[in-house]
Amino acid sequence: MKRKNIKELIRHNGTVCGICFDENDKIVLINSKRFGQDEYWEIPGGIVEENENPVNTIKREIREEIGCNVIELRELIRFNTSVGLTDEVVSLYKCRIDNHNVKSEYKLLRISIKELIRMVDNGEIMDVKTIQAANELRNKYLKNFEKEYSEIISIWDIQDSLLQAYRTIFITSQSVLFSISVFISTSIKPYYIFFVFPMGLYLLWLMYKLTRKRGFGVWFCQLQILKIEKNSFYFTGKFLTEFKKFMQLSNKKKAIILKNDKIGKGLISDRTRKSMDFEISGIFLALWIALVVVTLLI
Repeated sequence: MKRKNIKELIRHNGTVCGICFDENDKIVLINSKRFGQDEYWEIPGGIVEENENPVNTIKREIREEIGCNVIELRELIRFNTSVGLTDEVVSLYKCRIDNHNVKSEYKLLRISIKELIRMVDNGEIMDVKTIQAANELRNKYLKNFEKEYSEIISIWDIQDSLLQAYRTIFITSQSVLFSISVFISTSIKPYYIFFVFPMGLYLLWLMYKLTRKRGFGVWFCQLQILKIEKNSFYFTGKFLTEFKKFMQLSNKKKAIILKNDKIGKGLISDRTRKSMDFEISGIFLALWIALVVVTLLI
C-alpha cells in the first residue's frame, strides 16, 4: 500500500523587526526570554496582527518594547525564516527613534554597528532576525565606508593645505607691503604712506576672509570624520555633495550649522585655529596703525 506523504505548513501573518538608532546613533537591543530559551539579545519586533499595516506594527512594537516613538523608518529587506515549514515573512526596517523617556519592561543595550557585527561574528547573538540585521548593515552601510572615509580625508588635506597656503601668502604679502610702507614713511615723501595704508587694510580683510572660509572647510571635514569614527552609521555616501553646498554658504550660516551640531559646536568653540587667524591679523593691524601714528608724529 502506497504511503501518503503529508506535509504541514504553519500559516503566519508575518513579523516585523527594526534596527533602532537613537539620537547618539547607537543601535538599541532588548534582552528577551522566550519559552524554551534562555535570555538573549535581539532587535525589537513582533507579529503583525490581523488586518494591521506592518508599518503600524513596527511603530507599536518599538513603543511597547523600548518605550520610544519612531521618528522615521525605511524598509530594508524581507525574508523567510523557514521555507517549507512556515510562510512567515519578516520585514526588516531601519528606524530612527526619539529620546522619549518611557520606562521599558526590557533590559536595553545600546551599541554601535561595529559592536553589533562583532557580537554576531562571535556567536554572542543567535537570533536570526538580528543576525540578518547585522548582515544588512555590513553589506549596505559598511561596504563603501572606507571609500567615503578616504574621500573625506583627501578633501580635508586639500582644505588644510589651502588654508596654510593662504596664511603663507597673507603673511608674505603683508610683510612685503609693510616693509615698503616703512621705506616710504622714512623717505622724502612720507605722506605716500596714506595711499599704501588702505591697500594694506584691504589685503588684511581679504586674506582674513579667505582663511576663515577655508577654516570652515577644514572644520566641516573634521566634523564628518569625528561622526564616522564615533559611529559608522553616519556614512551617507553624499559627502562631496554636502561639502559643496556647505562651502557655498556664507561664513555666518556655516557657523550656525556647526554651532547647532553637538560635535560641531565643540570644534568651533576651539579657539586654537580661530585665534591663530585673529592673532596674525591683529599683529599686522597693530603694526599698520603704529606706522601711521609714527608717520604723523614725524
